[in-house]
Amino acid sequence: MMEDPRMLRKYLNRVDFQVAIITSVIVALSSLLIFFATYSITYNDMIASLQDRVSSIYYGIEPMLDTHDFTNIDDKRDISLQSYQEIQQILLQAKQTSGVMYLYTAKQLDDGSLVYLVDGLPISNQDYRYPGDLIEQEIQDEMQYALDNKILMPQEIKHTSWGHIFIAYLPITHNDEVIGVLGIEFDAGHQYSTYRLTLIGMISLIILFCVAAWFISFKLFCRISNPTYKDIYNTDLLSGLKNRNSFDIDISNLDGQRRKNIGILSIDLDNLKNTNDTLGHHEGDKFIISCVYIIQEAIANSTNFSNNILYRVGGDEFAIIMHDINEKSLIELCDLITIKTAKANVSGITNYSLSMGQASFDINKDRSLLDTFKRADNNMYEIKRTKKCKESDNS
Repeated sequence: MMEDPRMLRKYLNRVDFQVAIITSVIVALSSLLIFFATYSITYNDMIASLQDRVSSIYYGIEPMLDTHDFTNIDDKRDISLQSYQEIQQILLQAKQTSGVMYLYTAKQLDDGSLVYLVDGLPISNQDYRYPGDLIEQEIQDEMQYALDNKILMPQEIKHTSWGHIFIAYLPITHNDEVIGVLGIEFDAGHQYSTYRLTLIGMISLIILFCVAAWFISFKLFCRISNPTYKDIYNTDLLSGLKNRNSFDIDISNLDGQRRKNIGILSIDLDNLKNTNDTLGHHEGDKFIISCVYIIQEAIANSTNFSNNILYRVGGDEFAIIMHDINEKSLIELCDLITIKTAKANVSGITNYSLSMGQASFDINKDRSLLDTFKRADNNMYEIKRTKKCKESDNS
């Protein structure tokens, strides 16, 4: 149970993960900022346009309204009055010309009730309101604002039981006294749907951009910090070969799959320590790379070379895992490496010497491929000791 929090903390402390998270956050904030800035500009432009239309309607209608009608018209019976019909005709024409959703007048009764006065809809329309009909509760606060002799212009979408609207209320005055209100409502259903779809779409895009930014920045950071794009956990950076960690993993995986006809060749560079001591580690690195080239060239010329994998398992130690081999294949590869080493010694000034030990998986001797590797390693050290003994006798 303790491993999970530790692994999580370890992962969160990785620089590549932190860079990816920071990049994603920056992308998200930038996208949101761009969205809201763009939306604010277009929304404010739309509101300004609506307010211009409201002003045009108000200043066109207000002079034609007979202020006496706000006191003479009270209830449903007054729709037959000529004054009512004249005002309604004015509102009908203005509504058709301006394209507004609703256009009407209203007033406040002595008891404080807010009621419709003249509706700019035809009487046959189902939304038509008769004189004296109560103003809906949802818009009473806005209407009261206008009755306080203040102009209410469209600012934001109003959600009502009859839909999403932009609403404007303008006071009608007589002798500096507010006697009623001119109500103008614009249909905001399209704008509301567009906003919701845009918001949902933008959030989806931001999530997508964040995931893409996280992935790209994570990979790019790894690419920048590791220019050769090697798997640094399983790669020896000097030689470019698979390392000891990779060797152990591959051995373990092969143990779980199949071990038949698998051989291992253990190789040691005899003169690396002497090269490091006399010429320095820089030359020692060159020595290692040259030996790797010799071994790889031999592998490339061996039977079934594509199945033979070279690993650097120590400072001067290498191993080859060979698949689908027999004793002849092991001997052939050892001979090829010896021949390539001899040719390199003839053509160069460096004295290359490799000690090699081999073993193939034997069910009677090995419990696992690690045991096979130990046998190959022991055989290699036996050959190395034999060499040293010969060198001592010759000296």
